[in-house]
Parts: sequence; structure tokens; C-alpha cells
Amino acid sequence: MKFEQFDYVVSDHLVTAITYGDISGLSYEEISILEEFLVDAWVYAKDYFPNATHYHWEVGDSVGFIRCNITELYSDCVELKMMIAIKE
Repeated sequence: MKFEQFDYVVSDHLVTAITYGDISGLSYEEISILEEFLVDAWVYAKDYFPNATHYHWEVGDSVGFIRCNITELYSDCVELKMMIAIKE
């Protein structure tokens, strides 16, 4: 099994929801946007790597006040890597 990755820049307040599933601090709109992003990210990964079996997220460094790939709003963001397991 090998791993590939996709890199994203996301608002730091979304990291807990993405990595642990804790959506308690998010608005209904943010939850809806996040759910759509997670589904789309996996569909894109499966399209790009048809042998992908599963994935996990790795949180990287802070990248400052820039546009979030999920909400498209400016906020304090971090690097987020989608690590995709690929069956050989």
C-alpha cells in the first residue's frame, strides 16, 4: 500500500470538525459546506486514484490570514493534507 496526498488550506476553526468529527462549534451553514467538501474531496480522490481504499487527514503549519479552500472566506488558516491510501 502506498500513500498519495492532496493539499488544502483550511480555516483553523474547521480542523477539529475535519479530524475528529466534532461539529459542535459550527453553524448549520458551515456544517453543510463542510459535509459537501468532505464528500467532494473523497470523490475527487477516487476519480484521481481509482485504487484508493481510505484516507486520513494530517494537519500542518499555520499559513496565516488567507482564503480557506472550504468556506472561501478569509481567516487564520492551516495546511491540511488528505493522505490517501492506494492499493497496489
